[in-house]
Amino acid sequence: MVELNREELYQDLEEMENDLRLYPIEEGLEDDIIDYINGKELSENEKWDLENRLEDFFYGAKLKCRKPTYYFTDGFEFYVTEIYIDFRILEHVKKSFPKFHQLSVSSEMDQGFSTLSVKLTL
Repeated sequence: MVELNREELYQDLEEMENDLRLYPIEEGLEDDIIDYINGKELSENEKWDLENRLEDFFYGAKLKCRKPTYYFTDGFEFYVTEIYIDFRILEHVKKSFPKFHQLSVSSEMDQGFSTLSVKLTL
């Protein structure tokens, strides 16, 4: 008969949960992104702040971005260094931006490195 150590099992479970702990989106970030892509003028400081808030969200979602976020008329796109992204992370990103109705992922080569492009569109 195998004897299980309850404390050890709880500790293992807690470590597994911490490995995928994803932080929530900052309140107002989604609306600020939508305002920006809809043409709201931002000062350099406001653009810097928006980029940093979005970068903080990506970091909290365990995504390492390779280059700056690209904004276009009906969405935005970011590039991550990971080749494999846990589906739960993509699901977290999608749920964090409910006003964006489509999430698409594609692979791209950039300066000899493979990156994943993640695009959210309204």
